Amino acid sequence: MALVSLPLLAFFFVPKTTFFQVLIAVGGAALMGLMIPPFVLLRLVSRRQERIRRGLPDALDLLVVCVEAGISLDAAILRVAKDLTLVHPDLASELLVVSRKMNAGMTREEALRGLWDRTGVEEVRSLVASLVQSEKWGSSSSRVLRVSAETLRRKRRQAAEKRAATAPLKMIVPMAIFIFPALFVVILGPAILQIISGFGGE
Repeated sequence: MALVSLPLLAFFFVPKTTFFQVLIAVGGAALMGLMIPPFVLLRLVSRRQERIRRGLPDALDLLVVCVEAGISLDAAILRVAKDLTLVHPDLASELLVVSRKMNAGMTREEALRGLWDRTGVEEVRSLVASLVQSEKWGSSSSRVLRVSAETLRRKRRQAAEKRAATAPLKMIVPMAIFIFPALFVVILGPAILQIISGFGGE
C-alpha cells in the first residue's frame, strides 16, 4: 500500500511529474508488492523446513532412548518436545502440537499426518509413513526410529560432502572478480611502473 501511495503523492506534490510517470511508478510498485511478499514467505518457510530437517536426527535418537527405556511413544514425543525446546525450537513446537492433539483425543496416525501437513518436510513424511505402518503391523517403533535416524544422518553427511565438492567451483567467480585483479596489480604493478618511468626518462 505504501509503495503505491508514494507515486500518487509525488504526482500532487512534486512539480513536473506527469501522469504517465505516475502510472509507470504505480504499476512497478504494485508489481513489487505482489512479488516480494510471496518470495519472502517462501524463504522463511524454506529456512524453517531446513531447521526442522536438521533437528530430526537428534529428535529420533532421543525418541529411541525413551521408547527403549519403556516409555510409550506418545509420552516420549512430549518428553522430546520439551528437551529440544532450546536446541531445535521449531521441531520442538511441532512435536508439542502432536502431543497436545493426541491428548485431545486425536489418534496418533492423524496427529503424525498433521505434523507432515504443517511442515511439508519430505523426511517427516517418510518417518510418519514408517511409524503408521509399524503401528498397523505391530512391529517395533524403536527400530523404525533408529533406522530413520541413521538414514537421515547418512543423507546429511552426503549433502555435506556434496557441498564440499562443489565449493571450489563456487569460489571461481569471486576469485576472478576480487582476488585475481588484486594479484595482477601486486605482481605486475612494479614492472609497469618501471616501464613507464623508463619511457619517461627517455
